Amino acid sequence: MLTHEDGGMMGQFIVYDPLSTTDETSNTELKIFPNPASSLIHFESEKEVGEIIIYSIDGKSILTKFVEPSKTIDVSDLMDGSYLIEIALENGTRIMRKVNIFR
Repeated sequence: MLTHEDGGMMGQFIVYDPLSTTDETSNTELKIFPNPASSLIHFESEKEVGEIIIYSIDGKSILTKFVEPSKTIDVSDLMDGSYLIEIALENGTRIMRKVNIFR
C-alpha cells in the first residue's frame, strides 16, 4: 500500500499489476463477480464500498456510480469489452481491477 507524500491526505492506493494472476490485494478482501459480466456486477468486501468509476481501456472515465446497499451496479448500457474499474472503500483505499463485459 502506498501513501501519498502529503502524509495521506489524498488517501491510500493499492498498486498492483492488473494482468497478474495473483491477487496482491487479498488483505482487502474485495471480490468482484461475475467476471466476465453481462449486465450486473456484484461486490463483496469487508469494508463499505462507496464510489465506483469505470474507465475504458484507454483510460477515459465513462461511468461513475455509488454502490447501492445491494452492492450491485448495472453495466448493461456498456458495450462489450474490457474495462478498468476503480473502487473506493470507506477507509479511503482505492482499488483498480480489470472487468470484462460480454453478452
